[in-house]
Amino acid sequence: MGKFIRTRRQAGHYKGQNWYVFCGDEDRRQKTEDRGQRTEDRRQKTEDRGQRTEDRGQRTEDRGQRTEDRRQKTEDRGQKTEDRGQRTEDRRQRTEDRGQKTEDRGTVFQNGISNGVDMIEVKELRRSFGLVIAVDGISFEVEKGQVLGLLGPNGAGKTTAMRMLACFLRPDSGTASVGGYDILQNPVEVRRSIGYLAENSPAYNEMTVGGFLNFVCDAREIKGKERKRALDRIVPMCSIESVYHQTIETLSKGYKRRVGLAQALIHDPDVLILDEPTDGLDPNQKHEVRRLINKMSKDKCIIISTHILEEVEAVCSRTIIISRGRILVDSTPGELKEKYQCGLDAVFRKITKSGN
Repeated sequence: MGKFIRTRRQAGHYKGQNWYVFCGDEDRRQKTEDRGQRTEDRRQKTEDRGQRTEDRGQRTEDRGQRTEDRRQKTEDRGQKTEDRGQRTEDRRQRTEDRGQKTEDRGTVFQNGISNGVDMIEVKELRRSFGLVIAVDGISFEVEKGQVLGLLGPNGAGKTTAMRMLACFLRPDSGTASVGGYDILQNPVEVRRSIGYLAENSPAYNEMTVGGFLNFVCDAREIKGKERKRALDRIVPMCSIESVYHQTIETLSKGYKRRVGLAQALIHDPDVLILDEPTDGLDPNQKHEVRRLINKMSKDKCIIISTHILEEVEAVCSRTIIISRGRILVDSTPGELKEKYQCGLDAVFRKITKSGN
């Protein structure tokens, strides 16, 4: 069952003066197992404690991350609020600057007469398309209170000049200022200050007339009561009440032209650039548009292009005749008729054919 062991190495420990240890094989195995189990239990407890510590660390880290996320969101909200405030301040500053420039220019009228302040100044504008020179170094000024008619044969450069003034085309050389803003340095401010009716009245055909005008209001930041006043003013002014809820693709050419005119006028700009505003209109509609231009001319600077010489006599206080991208004549309709002793039709033919 057992045996005496006399060696230190065999006994495994020292007790008293002798090395006698009685070892039962079964008891020794059981004790070894028990010790191993206790060691395993201690290891497991240590591991569990480590796991709990790690879990606590992870929770602490998660709480820290959530706190950081909340701080970041708060910071982002603060930044957005600051950005909104900055944009508001920028708009206020731009409004103040425009008011100051208007005041500095002294654009005031007495008895409907212009005080001679130039709203448009064109300096040596030039634009070519490949080998074709569309506009060849033209220069002119237009005052507030004037209606300038651009005349010329097809391909003379009228539309190209208008597109450059409206910042839809960049000139190859030269520059211009519109309402005090340079078309190269301040194109956004130029677009804000003008109303532009393009040659083909571009619009979104799938939109209704009302939807399109509201879209233009969104683009020009016309909101709330100001938008309602603008729509209430412009819809009857352009006689489009009857088609307000129709889609644009269903409109006649004349009504599309009127919608184009409405979008150009909706923000009540100081400068109007109208490329053939009565194109496609019937005689009654032409009469109404001309009457509207005459009514607005006291308080605005207006440039129109047209092939209809009768229209020049009806609405224009000044005429520039262009051919091959160059200005041939800058005068008034009355002076031209007096100088050439004939009607504007004959004057136009003489000037454009002779080139002088």
